[in-house]
Amino acid sequence: MASRDDLYKQAQELDIEGRSGMSRDELRTAMAKATAAQAGGDGNTIGEKEPPFHRPRFHRAFSFGLITGALFLLSWLGQRLDILLRERGIDPTNL
Repeated sequence: MASRDDLYKQAQELDIEGRSGMSRDELRTAMAKATAAQAGGDGNTIGEKEPPFHRPRFHRAFSFGLITGALFLLSWLGQRLDILLRERGIDPTNL
């Protein structure tokens, strides 16, 4: 049976993204997988669940599109105002 230090080293080796450190939850999951792998399992033990996927909030998910759309509408309205003023004979640069 491997010591806790050996399991900790195995868990750190599973940090494949090369980050400087893992969070506590990531470390706990990696240690559980290392323990299961050492016991001959695949790491998916009963009771071990992957964290659920959380959808981002609306403003965070669509902020780029909303801002881009607002700027497009502002530009379009400015062009229409310019055309309207020029048709009426008012120079829009002197406003």
